[in-house]
Amino acid sequence: MRKLMFGLAAAVSALSPLAVLAADPNWGSRGSNWGYYGMMYPWYGMNWAGGFGLFVAFFALICVALFVLWVWMLLDCVKREFPERTAWLAILVISLFVRMFWLAAILYFVLIKIKNVGKLPPKA
Repeated sequence: MRKLMFGLAAAVSALSPLAVLAADPNWGSRGSNWGYYGMMYPWYGMNWAGGFGLFVAFFALICVALFVLWVWMLLDCVKREFPERTAWLAILVISLFVRMFWLAAILYFVLIKIKNVGKLPPKA
């Protein structure tokens, strides 16, 4: 009997957050303006996923785009023949490890790629 009561108490305490959600099924969504412990949100209709989640998704998209730019500039540096090639290759590779790859890629794009310094090998 003692084990049964202990198991029942554990199950009830584990399911107690679900009881809160059952009382208000719209808790934390756009349909409810009541937050944790019944406090009103000062911004009605904006929950964590709506506001901060969009910011995180936008920031992740920017990070992926900058990494793709870095890979593109690294491949361009490998293919292009110009006097400072070794230095730029070192800058691009080292910048990945010091988490400044985005800056190195933008600088390479502006200083080398746009100005079309050096020659690209002919297309085969």
